Amino acid sequence: MAHASNNPDEADDHPEFDNDSRWPRRLLHVPSMTSHKWEPGNRYGDSTEPAYVAMSYTWGCYMLSDDELPHVKPLPIRGVDWPIPRVNPVTHFSVSEFQGIINEVMKEPDRFYDFTDYRWRQRTWKRRLLNTCYRFIENQPLDVSTFDLRPWSLQQLFSFANDLILWSERSRAPKAEPEFNELMELVHGSGLAALHLNSPMALLGVSYARKTTRDLDRIYGIMQVFGSDFKVGLSREDADPRREYTLAELEDEFGAAIIEHYPILNQMHVYLSPPELGKGWCVRGNSAVPMIAERGDLFGWDSGDRIDVNNMDVGHRAICEISTLMVNGNVWAKLSGRACSFTKLQQAWRQADRSPFASRMLHSNWRMHRSSIPSIHMIALDRGTPFEPQAPELRVLNVVDFGPEEHQHDLAIWITEQPGAEDLQVFLLGRSQMGEEYFYTGLLLLERTTANITHWHRVGICMWLTSHLSDPDSGGGDHPVRAFLIGETEEWQTLKGLFG
Repeated sequence: MAHASNNPDEADDHPEFDNDSRWPRRLLHVPSMTSHKWEPGNRYGDSTEPAYVAMSYTWGCYMLSDDELPHVKPLPIRGVDWPIPRVNPVTHFSVSEFQGIINEVMKEPDRFYDFTDYRWRQRTWKRRLLNTCYRFIENQPLDVSTFDLRPWSLQQLFSFANDLILWSERSRAPKAEPEFNELMELVHGSGLAALHLNSPMALLGVSYARKTTRDLDRIYGIMQVFGSDFKVGLSREDADPRREYTLAELEDEFGAAIIEHYPILNQMHVYLSPPELGKGWCVRGNSAVPMIAERGDLFGWDSGDRIDVNNMDVGHRAICEISTLMVNGNVWAKLSGRACSFTKLQQAWRQADRSPFASRMLHSNWRMHRSSIPSIHMIALDRGTPFEPQAPELRVLNVVDFGPEEHQHDLAIWITEQPGAEDLQVFLLGRSQMGEEYFYTGLLLLERTTANITHWHRVGICMWLTSHLSDPDSGGGDHPVRAFLIGETEEWQTLKGLFG
């Protein structure tokens, strides 16, 4: 059993135990409520490599002292030689409630439970997520009004996504206005909603809102969500152990590594405030994942078993090059690929959606659409660019929602009416596939010269569906704009240069 306080002596581990192993130091056999230490062969008690799930919580944050409420009993766990914390059942969870949560998750009689990092919370309705167990296989009750999970817990929490919200019997989710809206604002403002997205690009922004003992843990605590071999800073095998990283330097390494591993996914976020000059090429602490990019597996991230895709083929293909380089002592990116005028693209989107081909999207599996009559395209703009402020009804498109179906066309038209829109380019990032459907992803860019450095400046991201524009089975042929929308016409010209 691993826990945050009252930690058992690691010297008690078996000498062959490997800290880097995916097997925990201890597992709790739930039917007998007995904690077993790891033994060679990944044995726990009488079981070898048993199936287990993980629950995160923090021992002792609200632990009663020996003379407080002596009648309150702890969770009955056998096989440990340290005191199990007792918690006030009136202001926090009772033993029976905690045991009920464990039993809810444990659907098989011989499953084990790995306890890591859970924080007990007072129960007021604004802290309902105190009693909310997001069952991401890890069962994580969270208080969104303070939400001070350590980044290490974010990495654990994000790694699994069979989500189920459980409310305790004494603490019901508010459904009436305005309480429900206030709760939803807390959910989004805390970053909890971002954890439910299927994109790891959300994690850095969430980690910046958390309390950490060391700032660098905002990166170290989430990096291996991107893969077991994804290492930056002092975790790299070739790192100089004497080097002292700054958070900005670690962000640069983190961003460069994402670009190397995920050439499309690395841009699937928006900036909620302008990044520094030369830093607008990678995910930062001020980044968030817009709803249009919630499916990271469509852009190259191997999500494993994190979500169910109904056995649909999901794939991607990068059609550009993005890399990093040093410019005047700072890390920048450079682009190489094809781009076209945003105005031209906006006109093609509108033309396609006004044609009979548009009705074929009514049967689309493109899950990123939320409206019953989706537009062919979706846009999410960065904040703090020349294309702000947008009209209030258009700003909701950025992160939380899509808005009515016409809003995407309204936003595209609004962009073309702004000063400088004639210079706005769409850089083609790649093509993604979901089943038999295909769509393309692009970066909205403006060329700028700042501090004598000419570079491409990010404005936002966009994507558009194309598979419905071909109808060979019924003899309808291709829509006239299809060749343009898949990047095969002369309107797409070479674009190269610094990016940031």
